[in-house]
Amino acid sequence: MINLFRGENYFLSNMYPVNILFNGITFKSSEHLYQAHKAIYLIDFENIVNCEKGVETKKIAKEMQRNKRIRKDFHEIKDHVMTVAVLLKFGQNKDIKEKLLATGIEMLIEGNYWHDNYWGNCTCDKCKHILGVNRLGKTLMSIRTILSFQQNLLTKS
Repeated sequence: MINLFRGENYFLSNMYPVNILFNGITFKSSEHLYQAHKAIYLIDFENIVNCEKGVETKKIAKEMQRNKRIRKDFHEIKDHVMTVAVLLKFGQNKDIKEKLLATGIEMLIEGNYWHDNYWGNCTCDKCKHILGVNRLGKTLMSIRTILSFQQNLLTKS
């Protein structure tokens, strides 16, 4: 089981710096792509795209949320946006695709300490008795299966 997306497993994190091309725009991480899709105003979208680090995108998105400047339907589409972001991240970057495939059938859990029990599983004292949904880990495992299947098809043809 991999339960921390740090160190040698940092490539699994949405904060991992990697170029992702989507609709003609290059995003600097899957976090950039994800957070940018909350924007309803071009200025917010551009500010997120132009951030150097993924953690900066979260700060902008939190401000957007406080000021009610995010898509009203984002809660309904967030899983889809994350799936696309993760698929593009690994599908477009062979080096980390190989690393993801090398995790085999290991359980991937986005362990954290910042109370995110939807995308991961928080292990802080406050949350340690809560079983996180681990939506990011499940998304990564699904993408791993798709990419593995795709690779097997290509090698057999």
